[in-house]
Amino acid sequence: MEVTCETYPWKYYTVDDFFTHDELQQVEQKLDTWIEHHDYRNRLVNTEEFSRTGTRADRHFKNDEIPSGVYDAHTRMLEAVRWQPPAGSEPFLQMQFSIMGNRMSYPVHNDIAEKLTSTVVYLGDDGNGTLLYETRNGPVVKEAEWRHNRAMYFERTDDTWHAYHNLRDNIRTTIILNMMIEKT
Repeated sequence: MEVTCETYPWKYYTVDDFFTHDELQQVEQKLDTWIEHHDYRNRLVNTEEFSRTGTRADRHFKNDEIPSGVYDAHTRMLEAVRWQPPAGSEPFLQMQFSIMGNRMSYPVHNDIAEKLTSTVVYLGDDGNGTLLYETRNGPVVKEAEWRHNRAMYFERTDDTWHAYHNLRDNIRTTIILNMMIEKT
């Protein structure tokens, strides 16, 4: 696991070789099985446009459902970036398989307050990384570059504006890992 800290436009980390070889095989087998049972290709009349209503599927998991390899890799990363939960909080890990169909975009957003950290693990040889913004209505100022088995991690603040899209003809496959707290 190789961790690099970036500071522009806000602090985030890229984590190469997020999963070990065995962990990655475990994850890819589960994803392959799930993908086989769904069709994630969008059928848009004009493929130059993006769709927010195209095919996107998410499967959420909480602590006890998360494969041990995923949990272990996430724990190693949190230790590497020295993350500490807020005093008095009881965070839990939420995992999400996220499959985005071709020619889609997801709008600029800031994560909800209950989401303390976000980690997106890119799976597949090519894809579009996470788009970073200084403000909600500003232009893209940086892209966290896509690389297979790379994670992009950040702690949520009021300034962590981001989005993502899939310009390819193939699906965009990621695992999203969030440290969450219950809504009060």
